[in-house]
Amino acid sequence: MQKRSGSGKKKTCAKTAKTGSAALKRPSLRLSPEKSVKKTGTVSRSEMERLFRERTEELRIHQIELETQNEELRTSQRLFEASRRKYADLYDLAPVGYFSLDTAGLITEVNLTGAGLLGYDKQFLLSKPFLLFIESGDRTIFEQKRAVFATGSRRECEIRLLRKDGSFFYARLECASRGNKGTGDPGHIRMAIIDITERKQADELNEAMGRIHTILHAKIRFDSIMQQVVAEASKALGCDTAAVSLRTANGWTVRYVSGLPASVIGSMMNDEEEPHAVLAIQTKEPVVVNAAAADPRVNREHLKKWGIRAVMVVPILEGSEPVGVIFFNHQSGRRVFETGHVNFARELCNALSLALANAKLFEQLQSELHERGKAEKSLRRSEEELRAMFDSSGVGISQADPATGRLLRVNRRWTRMMGYAEAELKDMTFSELTHPDDRQADWEGFSRLVRGEIQSYEVEKRLIRKDGGVIWCLVTVNLIRDAAGKPVRTVGVISDITDRRLSDARILRQNRMLDGINRILGAALTSRTEEDLGSICLAIAEEVSQSKFGFIGDIGRDDLFYIIAMSSPGWDPGTMNDKTGQHRPAGGFKLHGLYGRVLVDGKPLLANNPASHEHSIGLPQGHPPLTAILGVPLRFNGKIIGMIGLANRKDGYTTEDSDALASLSVAMVQALMRKRAEQALRVSEERYRSLVTLTPFPMFLSSGYRIQWTNPAAVRIFNARSEADLLGRSLLDLFHASYHEDIKKRVALLRKGMFTGTVEEKIITLNGEVRDVEVTPVSFVSDTGFTTLLILNDTTERKQAEASLRENEEQFERLFQATNDGIVMHPLTTDSIQSTFIHANDAICRMLGYSPEEMKRLAVSDIILQEDAESVSHEREIMLRDRVLLHQKTLLAKNGSRIPVEINTRIFEHRGVLMALSVIRDITERKRSEEALQNLNAELSGNLEELAALNREQEAFIYSVSHDLREPLRSIAGFSELLAKQYDGVLDKRAGDYLNRVTMGATRMNRIIDDLLQLSGVSRRGIARETVDMSGIAAGIIGELREAQPDRKVAADVQAPVSAEADPGLIELALSNLLRNAWKFTAGTENARIEFGAAAQAGKTVYYVKDNGAGFDPELAGRLFLPFQRLHPELDFEGTGIGLAIVDRIVRRHGGAIWAEGKKNAGAAFYFTLT
Repeated sequence: MQKRSGSGKKKTCAKTAKTGSAALKRPSLRLSPEKSVKKTGTVSRSEMERLFRERTEELRIHQIELETQNEELRTSQRLFEASRRKYADLYDLAPVGYFSLDTAGLITEVNLTGAGLLGYDKQFLLSKPFLLFIESGDRTIFEQKRAVFATGSRRECEIRLLRKDGSFFYARLECASRGNKGTGDPGHIRMAIIDITERKQADELNEAMGRIHTILHAKIRFDSIMQQVVAEASKALGCDTAAVSLRTANGWTVRYVSGLPASVIGSMMNDEEEPHAVLAIQTKEPVVVNAAAADPRVNREHLKKWGIRAVMVVPILEGSEPVGVIFFNHQSGRRVFETGHVNFARELCNALSLALANAKLFEQLQSELHERGKAEKSLRRSEEELRAMFDSSGVGISQADPATGRLLRVNRRWTRMMGYAEAELKDMTFSELTHPDDRQADWEGFSRLVRGEIQSYEVEKRLIRKDGGVIWCLVTVNLIRDAAGKPVRTVGVISDITDRRLSDARILRQNRMLDGINRILGAALTSRTEEDLGSICLAIAEEVSQSKFGFIGDIGRDDLFYIIAMSSPGWDPGTMNDKTGQHRPAGGFKLHGLYGRVLVDGKPLLANNPASHEHSIGLPQGHPPLTAILGVPLRFNGKIIGMIGLANRKDGYTTEDSDALASLSVAMVQALMRKRAEQALRVSEERYRSLVTLTPFPMFLSSGYRIQWTNPAAVRIFNARSEADLLGRSLLDLFHASYHEDIKKRVALLRKGMFTGTVEEKIITLNGEVRDVEVTPVSFVSDTGFTTLLILNDTTERKQAEASLRENEEQFERLFQATNDGIVMHPLTTDSIQSTFIHANDAICRMLGYSPEEMKRLAVSDIILQEDAESVSHEREIMLRDRVLLHQKTLLAKNGSRIPVEINTRIFEHRGVLMALSVIRDITERKRSEEALQNLNAELSGNLEELAALNREQEAFIYSVSHDLREPLRSIAGFSELLAKQYDGVLDKRAGDYLNRVTMGATRMNRIIDDLLQLSGVSRRGIARETVDMSGIAAGIIGELREAQPDRKVAADVQAPVSAEADPGLIELALSNLLRNAWKFTAGTENARIEFGAAAQAGKTVYYVKDNGAGFDPELAGRLFLPFQRLHPELDFEGTGIGLAIVDRIVRRHGGAIWAEGKKNAGAAFYFTLT
């Protein structure tokens, strides 16, 4: 057998879980319309209609789910209420009393059984000190025990508790503390109280009867016997007074008393005063009167005079003749005589009868022996009478040899008790007749008697009859010694107490069973899991039945048997083999053999020799031997749900064990069902708590228009800081005033039990915001009276989305009709050419000359050329593949004219049907423009060829200029230098100046030619773009300038990193011209400074070169980038006037622009962009 897990059989409701999960995802219902609204600029009207219908359907499903959740909430509430009432009844009607005390010892909780034990109403007991109901003599015991309860473990004590009527009863308290463990403070205490009065009384009466027997056997004088017996019996019965009256010819004479003055002894009473005594004499049975004031069997006035409330009369018999009675009286309180008291009285009557006979015999012997002359005769007569009394005694009497233990003499009563003949007994010893388990205790008492430590001893033991049966006897043994003190024989008086012991055993078994039931029901309240509870129940069943081991299991939905609890006998169930093969059950299994018959037959089964039983299938390999088994089915609502099996009780099982286990099984089923219901309730409560806490729907409870509870969603929707901000507020304060009258009407309908459905209203949040909501009310009656649960659905965003959707639809319709392009929609069928238009705007109607009504009757084939019909099928295949198609066609107008159009078609699904939406643009003018453009392109091609020829001529001219002009310039420069060298000192100063000017002019002319060639090259050169490190180029150029003029002190600031996508050669040429100009024009500036960098302006990168040099006149800035335009004299700053023109040409070749800012003598800044 294997244990199953606690959750093996418990499954949550899939439907609930699914609904709850869907509900938690509902915020998407608000988000989807918002997203759709944001997309309306690009979504068609049909798409918007589809989205609207989808969201409407989702909202409808959401409403159904919400109603389902509401029904589940109501069902969970009903189940919770039913479970609460059921377990309240189980708690109140438990067979034991349950009390809960606070730290001050005040009663905080009590069940009906506990209140009934004390005789008070439950409400009266609440908040009362528990000490008030404890008998004063036992209060110290309870207070001392409270300190022990602080350990937190289970503790027990026995005390006397006071009833409302003033009487007390014995109770056993099983207590446990719920807090302050280890501090010495008892904390909160839970108690189970069990009435043990009957058991205590039975124990006390048994002890008293034992003492009375000792008195009767130790005393010979009757007066001494009776006086002590009356006192002892009165004390045992708890009586206020007692008296022994002997029968006389004139009535009754009081001889012995207890609790009464000695003056009463000797007083006389007649039969009229004591009719109940006469009744006891006549019936020879005890007479009990528990209500003396109303019982017709007594003289009520006579008893009232003595203050007697209850009386029991016990007859005293001499042989079979009554000689007197004993009166036992209750005078105070409301005590009564019960069955145990009557049984005690009967046994007392029998004992007194024997004692009376013995006493009279003793007196007679004493009287006869004082006359020595008649000694022998008297002795013989006495022996005969003693023999007669010995043989006719109502109890067994034996004499034995103290040395050997062999029986010397036995009376007839004992032979009948033992089933032996007298001759058979005389060959046996007392030890042989004693049960083996009782011989040691008997021998110890006998040894003390022989040693003279005691005069007699009394023992209850078992004797073995001839037929093997066992009887319980009360044996009183006296030792007779001779004149020298030597033991000569023992005399034993044997009373058969089997019935009493069986009664005690039944009471003990009953008490043990009731205690087990109470412990099982208590465990149902304290155990954490079903398995823990099952283990406790099994341990209690094993304890009550004195079994060695066992198991508890139930039947699953798959009809397999699942172990809930199992004791540990020390074997491995996974490797067992039996006649049906090897077993290794995984969770559940089929139960076979004897225990299986319990489930099949549906009734208890016990077998004290299971191996020989007809249904036995043997034991699995490794299973310990079974000497006895007991199985009882577990039933719930008349159905077998499992079983409990026990095994190996030492003496085997009886039907009483079966009945006791059946009674325990009822409590076990109740406890298990309670635990399962608790677990189911816990799951339900957790699901409910999660539902109301995590649901996005605001909820709150109101009673009398006052809010009593809210969930977090309600706190959020009302913009409250916490739940406390809403509790106690009026319901009407949270709803718009225009809905107050409607709310009151609906509340009135709800009070009548009518369902008002879901309505739309407006709420007002705590910060004054007005929001749209859907309100679903649910009403019920709670502990606080009529209560309403309101469930809100915030529809503000949905309303806004719907309004936006309507606005977008209207806008879409306006755009649909206002656009200049024609728009049509038709189904995309297999025969699309025959599809009719289901929607067309005004533009297409104007384009083709049809009215809107006529367009809706036309098919695609009606407006296309016949030669284009074959291409429609191919176009459909393209649209199905790409979902879009852009193509050109010629359409037929109503008047027969042909219109060239461009058609942009997209397909979509609408209500399960593929639709084609086409935007049709009249391209008649475009066609004309294209034709004109083709003509223009042809003309342009001719011009380009001419331009290419001109470029070739220009290149030839530039080459010619560069070659033909440079040659004479070189001659002029060369001869001028030769003249200056050869005729130095010959030519005067003016002639030298002329030669110098000629040389400088030739040099300048050469630079001009170089710059012109460079400018021309920039215009003709192709551009190869790549990422250019402009910061590095600028830094390199400035470095070259510093090397060329190391004596100049110029501060240069190059921003890094600055890069651009450009032609590296051209961009380096442009930066070289700009930076060299800046270096040149700062030559006369103190603290000269040059900057290069870039900045973002209007989404573009603007590069700059700045200096603080000579600057320029801003009015002349337009001439800066023209060739040969110089703003400074050449004597001040040399140059050709071509550099900035080259920069301008490079920037424009890169698609950029260049501009300059500056002031005269205040520096200049050049800015340019590249694309």
